[in-house]
Amino acid sequence: MGEKLPETLEHLLQLHLPDVDQAKVLICLCGDLYGDTAVRGSSGDPLPVWRAFRSRQRHPGA
Repeated sequence: MGEKLPETLEHLLQLHLPDVDQAKVLICLCGDLYGDTAVRGSSGDPLPVWRAFRSRQRHPGA
């Protein structure tokens, strides 16, 4: 899931909760954001995932 999660969540919000102002949505990142269920935390540095969320971040009034 990892770096695709921000875009996926954005699409899910648009589809299921279209009236929600996405600029007011808070996402809490915790846990293993990688897809290898056999070895938790095995895929490496989480910074690219955090950066993917940051790049899609919306600011009110921006």
